[in-house]
Amino acid sequence: MYSNTQIRSQFVARQISLSHSAVNRSVAARQAAIARLQEQLTTGKQINRPSDDAPGFSIADAMSTSLRRYEQYERTITGARLWLDESESALSGISDILTDAYEEGIRTINATMNSDDLEASAQEIEGWLTMVVDRLNAKAGNEYVFAGGKTTAAPFAIDNSASADAAGVTYYGDDLSLTRTITDDLDLPINLTGLAINDVGSGDTITSVLQELADAVRSGNTTAIETALEKTTGARNHVLGRTAEIGSVSNRMQIAEGQLQETITLATARRSRVEDADVAETITELQLQQLRMQAATQALLSIQQLDITNFLT
Repeated sequence: MYSNTQIRSQFVARQISLSHSAVNRSVAARQAAIARLQEQLTTGKQINRPSDDAPGFSIADAMSTSLRRYEQYERTITGARLWLDESESALSGISDILTDAYEEGIRTINATMNSDDLEASAQEIEGWLTMVVDRLNAKAGNEYVFAGGKTTAAPFAIDNSASADAAGVTYYGDDLSLTRTITDDLDLPINLTGLAINDVGSGDTITSVLQELADAVRSGNTTAIETALEKTTGARNHVLGRTAEIGSVSNRMQIAEGQLQETITLATARRSRVEDADVAETITELQLQQLRMQAATQALLSIQQLDITNFLT
């Protein structure tokens, strides 16, 4: 049989063991809580993995996926705006050249000019024709904006090919329309092909009209100059119309960009509400857990230092 002393010793030992286990569990819980709070302060997020808050993690992850898609739309819009800006700038330049050519043609009619003067004027107009071709070969980054789908090669060349217009200018692009997806439900065309720009109707092109004006000025034939000037005015109006088309797309792009930015702001705010940690609150909780950790550790040390013989006296 066990003596009273042995029974009491076993009872005390069991109680100490139970207390030791309970305090160990408390210490482990405090350590886990402190580690979680420190992670929250480091990442700035109260949800870092599904186990932290499965429904909240799912919402935050969905918002992150949407934001990545929206950010891609932003990059697409940035590229498209560059394309449209370069297109509009090139067309404005062509419009200005046509205005200068018209004014030069009027000057040759109104001024007294000899053949050398007329030749000089004709050569100046032909120089502007070359400048128009340069603008028809405008680029956005490494792509030619008026080439249709053949954006890697210059679409226009003065080469007097078999398919060239009356100015010897050939179009080597195609008629492919390029679109960009800028929101979940909106695709916008961003290009005008070289054919749509240079072809002014009735078999004329911008470049052939300028060549016709240069030839008329060179001849000194007033009737021919007036006919060419009328075509020049038509060509300029044509370019202004195409410029307005680009401007309309730019305006729609700007509106869509504003709406997209608002959507990004709302999605970011919703994700933040779900997953972001309240720094002040987290620091307070961390300090509380650290105090509890100190108390649990002290209790553990006290239990470990107990001498079972103290309970037997």
